[in-house]
Order: sequence, then C-alpha cells, then structure tokens
Amino acid sequence: QWMNPDWQDAELRKAGIDAPILLLSEARPAEFAEVAALDLRATVYSRSGIEAAAATGAPLRIHLKVDTGMHRVGADPADALTLARAVVDHPTLGLEALWTHCAVADEPERSFTAEQLSRFDAVLDELAAAGIEVPLTHAANSAGAIAHPAARRSLVRCGIAVYGIDPSPELAGALALRPAFRLRSEVGFVKRVAAGEGVSYGLHHSFPRPTTVATVPIGYADGVRRRLGLLHQEVLIGGRRRPV
Repeated sequence: QWMNPDWQDAELRKAGIDAPILLLSEARPAEFAEVAALDLRATVYSRSGIEAAAATGAPLRIHLKVDTGMHRVGADPADALTLARAVVDHPTLGLEALWTHCAVADEPERSFTAEQLSRFDAVLDELAAAGIEVPLTHAANSAGAIAHPAARRSLVRCGIAVYGIDPSPELAGALALRPAFRLRSEVGFVKRVAAGEGVSYGLHHSFPRPTTVATVPIGYADGVRRRLGLLHQEVLIGGRRRPV
C-alpha cells in the first residue's frame, strides 16, 4: 500500500529491480517514508528535507545537491557545510554523495562549466577541511560526460544521450549516437486534395498539383509539435519517407 502508483521508482521495485535509484529532486516531507520503503537514494538541499528524511527513522543514503549556478534546485554553496554536518550527525542518515548540475555543458565554448566545477570543488574542500569526506561526487549530464572530462566524477547522469540524441548541435557527431526509440502511429484516413488547396492548421502548405494526403492520428497531445511540417520533418509510411 505504500507504493505510490504514480512513482516510476515503485514500478521498478515491483518489477524486481534492486539497483540503486537516485531521486533527482528533494521529496515532499510526507513522501520520505515512501523513499525509505523503496530504498531510494534521497537528494536533499534544505534543512526541512533533512529533517523529514531523519524523521522516518530509516537508514537513508543522502545525496546533497549544491547549486553552483544553474539556479534551479540545490543548496547555496555557503549553506552546504551546515547541511552536510546535519546529515552526518544524524545516526540514521549517511552522506553518500555531493552533486551539482551543469547549465551550459552542451555549449563547449562557454567557460561557465569550468566555473561551476570550481565552485563545486570549493565546497568539497570546505567539507574536507571540516573532516567530512564524501564518498561519491557527480556533476556531468550527457553533455558534461561527452565534452567536459573534468565533470566526470564518481558517476555521470546521462539523460538525452541514453535515447541516442545529441545534447546540442554543437556536440552533433561527438559520439556515434543512434536514436534508441521510435514513435509509431498509423494512417487513419486518406484523401485527394486539389491543386492550390491548403492543408492543416494555418494552411501553410498548398499543393501545386492534385495530391494524396494521409492523416495520422497523433499530435501535440502526444508530444508531437504542430510545427514539424514547417521544419521539413518526415514520417515513414510503408518504409518510405513522406513529408509532414
């Protein structure tokens, strides 16, 4: 009953996957009992998050996230030592890792990634000077893992590259990536459209001659952008490429 059906982590555990799973954001206070029950690695970046983790009474492995400049979630570097000490001083919590996230790693010519890593290392040095040794560190997303060797710490967090997609045009071809998924639908309707007639929203495309049009029942509710036709995208129908 403790398995939230909306959590993919719960689905993995129910399927027998016992590998380490890291939550990339801090759970709500009421959810930490579920984090413990699922044996997840918990990311924290606030004192309230640490207190909620401790309140479970369960042994939890904590990954403390530091905001080194992306300014989404994460602790201020000035607060990292206090938060780390709150974790290590609690008998049921273990500080397993310190981590951060790179904002512009997919733009290799920008120097801000190096600045973020410098801020990250400064926090690690401060913790070490206070006698807190952190077993694991991680900073690299897909782009960091590909283009920034200094970001490859104890582990990397590959995202878009796992799907076989380049993180950015600047990194296209840096690795021999191949798309690892396909989006499938089917032709729902076929009609002939006269020369000069327009098609679909905006009527942006008109036909110079009578043309056969196939309608595929898939759209922006499924994550397919309406602009694909304007971007000269294609679909495969019967193994042949056709314009959207």
